[in-house]
Amino acid sequence: MAQFRQRRTTLLTAGVSALVATGLWIVSGFVNHSLLVNASGAPSPVIDLVVPRAMSFRVNSGLLGVGAISALACLLLALVVAGLTALAVFRLRPGQGLLTLFLATWFAAVAGSFAASTVQALGLASELHMLSGTMRLNLLVPAITAGGYWGFALGWLAGLAAVATVALSSGRAEDVTATGY
Repeated sequence: MAQFRQRRTTLLTAGVSALVATGLWIVSGFVNHSLLVNASGAPSPVIDLVVPRAMSFRVNSGLLGVGAISALACLLLALVVAGLTALAVFRLRPGQGLLTLFLATWFAAVAGSFAASTVQALGLASELHMLSGTMRLNLLVPAITAGGYWGFALGWLAGLAAVATVALSSGRAEDVTATGY
């Protein structure tokens, strides 16, 4: 007999972890962009290490904007994190597996940020059609790998939010015992 979490706890945890990951993705991208533009004394590799590159912002005629590809990438990040976190919560037994949930959600943030940065890089590649293949590759590979690094550097916060949500909701929600597996 296997025990599964209540549906409400699963959805709440997936939503909170996706919201935290998406919020961090937006804030990290904005802070990175602001520091790269305004901090003339700091080298860009140090800024990218401390505040990883995430959502790409564009400055058009003095206004800060977000392109459709960046918004799509942000949505993809939220869906991947929510889906993998919901799967992890659904399979947890009550009172066990909080470390497993933390690691699964952290992995979901890494996978989601890698997918989101790949979408952003493909959008950038369509804008760079006039460059040679080698130059395009030299611009795209760092853009893709920055997403994986973002998930590694900041994704643990989404994992922490998932663990906190399950820990706080397990006292109020009753777990359902299901048979069959």
